[in-house]
Amino acid sequence: MRGKKKLDKLRQRSIISSATKGRKTLLTLIRALLATPAILFERLRREMDGHPMTFVFHYGGNFKNNGGGSLIYEPDNTKLLMGVEEDTLDVFYVNNYYKELKCDKATGCLWKVPGMSLELGLRKLEFDTDMLEMVRDCRRNNNIINLYFEHGVSKPHLVDVISEEDYDVVLPKSTSHPNKS
Repeated sequence: MRGKKKLDKLRQRSIISSATKGRKTLLTLIRALLATPAILFERLRREMDGHPMTFVFHYGGNFKNNGGGSLIYEPDNTKLLMGVEEDTLDVFYVNNYYKELKCDKATGCLWKVPGMSLELGLRKLEFDTDMLEMVRDCRRNNNIINLYFEHGVSKPHLVDVISEEDYDVVLPKSTSHPNKS
C-alpha cells in the first residue's frame, strides 16, 4: 500500500510538472504570436529599404491584342528612370511622369507584376496602397519595375468652315456708297 501511495504522489507531481511545462510552452507560444506582427513589420521594412529603384516607363502606345490572343503594348517607347528613392516617391509623381516624357495625355498608369503576362499582371496605380504594393514587387524583382501609361483615344477638334457657296449671303443694301461721290 505504501508503494502505491508513493507511486500516486509521483504521478501527481508528473502531471503538475507537465502542466507547468505546458503552461510555459503556451506562454512562450503566446509571446511569439504577439511578437510576430512586429517581426513581420520589421522584415517588410528591411525588404522595402535598400538600393534605389529603376522604373522602366512604357509610353506613347496602347494595349492591343496581337494575332495570337496575347496582349501587347504598341508602339512601345521606353524610358528608364534610375535612382528612384522610396522615401521621396508618391503616386502623383509617378502618374504625372508622362509629362516628362513629352506625352500630351495619359488616362492611367499601370505596373506589371514581375513574372506575369500583361493579361494577368497589370495593376492600376491610383492610391498609396497601390504604390506600396508596386514597391514591394519592385524590391522582389531586383529593384526594377515596368510601368505603362494608358493614352486614351484623342478626340479630334472639329472646326466649322463656312464658305459663301454653302449659304446665301445677304448683304444690306445701301443707297449710297461712302467712297462714291
